[in-house]
Amino acid sequence: MASIFGKLLRAGTEPKNAYNLIQLINDNYVSPPLETKELDTVVTSILKRFINE
Repeated sequence: MASIFGKLLRAGTEPKNAYNLIQLINDNYVSPPLETKELDTVVTSILKRFINE
């Protein structure tokens, strides 16, 4: 999930849209899906790295 989110950001996707896509992927293609809290932690971590680049 971290890799996909990072790639979306590097491709120029707005963070809000990237988050919505990552939620969609998590809910429909990950078994079992990550809990929202865990997904938010991953997203926050990658977003901080992206901003600091």
